Amino acid sequence: MRNFLYTTGKRLQCRYSARHTRGFGVHSPYMYHFTQYVVYERNPFYAYLDIEAERKALLQETDKCLYKDGETGQCRTRTLRAITRRLSLPPKYAQLLYRVVRHARCRTVLEVGTSLGLTAAYLASPDSKADCVAIEPETELAEVAEMVLDDLQIKNVRVMQGEISGLLPDVLRGWERLDFAFVDLHGDADTTWFCFEQCVGKAHTGTLMTIGQPYRTPAMTHTWERIKAHPQVTSSIDLGRVGLVFFNTDLHKQHYRMRL
Repeated sequence: MRNFLYTTGKRLQCRYSARHTRGFGVHSPYMYHFTQYVVYERNPFYAYLDIEAERKALLQETDKCLYKDGETGQCRTRTLRAITRRLSLPPKYAQLLYRVVRHARCRTVLEVGTSLGLTAAYLASPDSKADCVAIEPETELAEVAEMVLDDLQIKNVRVMQGEISGLLPDVLRGWERLDFAFVDLHGDADTTWFCFEQCVGKAHTGTLMTIGQPYRTPAMTHTWERIKAHPQVTSSIDLGRVGLVFFNTDLHKQHYRMRL
């Protein structure tokens, strides 16, 4: 309950201090263009319908699944319906990530904490030739993610199940560079920082990274502030539920808050 109140308070704070919404006060031409044509793009891309139909089907599922709560470290058993509501990235944010990957023409795409695979589907859909890896520590969630991607006939995602500390360095060693990463570990601040540090080693000026639930706990908020302050991070967009991180060396250090 304490963390729920903390998260709610922080998101409300972000919402009412989001002075850069829709590009207001954004002076960088690149960031203004990104804001107008990626963050606030409203075109209903074809992929949205199929993935949201799959989400709707999961919201009817009463089969149970075991997963570890990233915030408490406790193992929990919940229905797929409840896990979809609790762990999956909400549609408007998942669709934003689709637009980000499409805009940046990302060819190497990483997701850490894929849960049921819905966000992985969004990340892989803009380019069927992109090499996408989705890492999920929980065995049962990874199995469901594979089934979801099969149902959607998405073939360019490798779902990898196991410990992040072992899998992530191996994945990154196989790529010359990393174009996009989404890390959403539901409150696990230490592992989020580990993932960020690993990804920075493969980042280039066009790399984009997204951190899920930066205000889930005080520890996650601290990690989010550390990420923004990192010397290779040049700009960020804070949307409350997710934070976008840029490594573009043409940008001045600037952090924006917006409502989606």
